Amino acid sequence: TQIFSSSSDTTTLAVLDTSIYMANQTFAPATPGVYDMRFWASSDQLPSSASSDTSYMQAIITDTVYGRDYGNGGNSGWRVARDCGGLQLGNVFDIYVTDTLTSVSAYLQDYSVPGTNMYGVIYEVDTTTSPWGFIMWDQTSDYTIQQQDPDSWVTIMFDDPIELYPGPWMIAIGSYAHPLDTFGISTSGDAEVGMSRIQDNGCNLGSQSFGYWYWVSSTPMIRMNFGDVSSSSTSIEESKNGLVQIYPNPTQGILNITLADSREYTVKIEDLLGKAVYSDIISESNSQINISNYQKGIYLITISDGANSYTEKIIFE
Repeated sequence: TQIFSSSSDTTTLAVLDTSIYMANQTFAPATPGVYDMRFWASSDQLPSSASSDTSYMQAIITDTVYGRDYGNGGNSGWRVARDCGGLQLGNVFDIYVTDTLTSVSAYLQDYSVPGTNMYGVIYEVDTTTSPWGFIMWDQTSDYTIQQQDPDSWVTIMFDDPIELYPGPWMIAIGSYAHPLDTFGISTSGDAEVGMSRIQDNGCNLGSQSFGYWYWVSSTPMIRMNFGDVSSSSTSIEESKNGLVQIYPNPTQGILNITLADSREYTVKIEDLLGKAVYSDIISESNSQINISNYQKGIYLITISDGANSYTEKIIFE
């Protein structure tokens, strides 16, 4: 069910240029939970039916946590404490209202060595310079990794709460050079360009000088906490995989749907303009939909049980 829609003001965009577009209305979720978002652009210089590809985003809204990761830590990640240097790894966030930062959480990889020291840092980000400037505001006291910490979340409190005003900020985890003590931070999902960073403090990650912040392509599982840490353990992938599987995608006309159980689910398919082309109720755990009579292209399929919903882009070729 669509609960919000807005558009931006129009601008003239030069060829190969980029711009940020702000919605004319704002949306404040009434309740925590999983929200699906779609973004696309249109132009008066193109045919009236033409628009850009639709970008999709799914987010878990909580009262207290800013995070970019999907919540499903795996084998991939970045080693922070190394014999060549103590690196820092972080995520950049846009803060829209003044709020009070209290702690940082990070998911440690399973090889992390108990007894290794780590710390959290909050930076103000200056996006007016090239490269961006990272201005340190505060650092936590050292936290010593405990026996139970590897392959789990660790939360480090700042000594005093920190008021963050609107603007870009980066939360980071750092450590020290050591020949044996080490730890790693898991990654989860692709990173937005420039928004996840690692600082090279002596390990020659690239051609830049000591202290340079390189951007990384996978999202570190590092979160900033305002107030108490959310107790919700739901991840985007858990929400998706626990509800439905849709395959094959791309499809040549037949879609198989596997549901978590045999309760009633509503299935709806829309084109990219939001026009419904299919709607039905299914109650079998394994079902099939034939879309071979539809025009080939991109569609959105939504599966809902009334309490939860999942939307996926499907390609009919």
